[in-house]
Amino acid sequence: MLGDKFLKEQDPRFSKEPYVSPVVQISKSCSAFALIASDGLWDVITAKKAAQLVLDYKERNMGQEISADGVADHVLSEARNLRTKDNTSVIFLDFDAMRMGR
Repeated sequence: MLGDKFLKEQDPRFSKEPYVSPVVQISKSCSAFALIASDGLWDVITAKKAAQLVLDYKERNMGQEISADGVADHVLSEARNLRTKDNTSVIFLDFDAMRMGR
């Protein structure tokens, strides 16, 4: 959970301890990205919908340089269109671009 420190200190349902997932190996043949966001996004968009927004953006901009800022802004824009009521942070990591040295 990003932010909301007061909740983590006062409500036992929220953990101050970070969740660390097992290591995932990404082969050169698979396409992979990570979308890290605050609850302002996840309150209005499911993980499946967020992934689809990223894939749609990448497809619409195929052949052009895809910027992490552009993808994050696109996802954030959708959260705003859905009237998120919380502050929202979005970080996009494109492992394909990292593998290719872009």
